[in-house]
Amino acid sequence: MSHKIIFVLVLVGLMLAFTACDASKEAGWTTSCIREYKAANDGADPDADTLKACVEAKRDAAESLNKTLNQGKQQAEALVATPVPDPNK
Repeated sequence: MSHKIIFVLVLVGLMLAFTACDASKEAGWTTSCIREYKAANDGADPDADTLKACVEAKRDAAESLNKTLNQGKQQAEALVATPVPDPNK
């Protein structure tokens, strides 16, 4: 019976890892955002509209990441809460 519990926990862990990996890709900076951010740090005059769009996209991506992780957590909790049938009955 314990090997079934371990299997479920490993499966849940893998599901959460893949969910987090996919969500983190969505939260990444684009090439233009990185270029403008570096320009701002180097003292150059970056494009303010591009930086503003990057910040808004990053904020939206963070909200999406949190939503995706919460969904994964709920799925994992549902799996763990599911009773494992006793093979002796």
